[in-house]
Amino acid sequence: MAGHNTSKLNRLLGSWPPGTVGTQPWLESHGIYRQLAAEYVKGHWLERIGTGAFVRSGDKVGWPGGLFAIQEQLNVLVHVAGKSALELWGYGHFVTREEERALHLGGAPKTHLPRWFLSYDWGVTIRFFPSALFKGDQGMGLTAREVQA
Repeated sequence: MAGHNTSKLNRLLGSWPPGTVGTQPWLESHGIYRQLAAEYVKGHWLERIGTGAFVRSGDKVGWPGGLFAIQEQLNVLVHVAGKSALELWGYGHFVTREEERALHLGGAPKTHLPRWFLSYDWGVTIRFFPSALFKGDQGMGLTAREVQA
């Protein structure tokens, strides 16, 4: 691999938050276009988890790392909602348990989650509920919170 590509890789890996997905648009903002990303996959530096979505090789990534990419890299306003939000805030004991583990997400009407997020095995069933609850400001009433998978 040429020295120029190695320095790009070093910069990329240095700026990549551990436990998160890297999307193709985010990689491109770091000078890593599709062909170079494919070379990094062949070289076992990156692993493809879906079309336009990658993880660092050997990195354990859970749904919070995928949701981070959707929110921060793709700028899609999606949030943890319902039972899942209550569980994150420590109020899960007030919620009846489902037979299958599910992640409840909310977002504006006409919002679509990326196919790679929906098809990857996060160990939970993804349930997305588009809603016009907050007309105008879709971020009203939401609180940022770091989540570890």
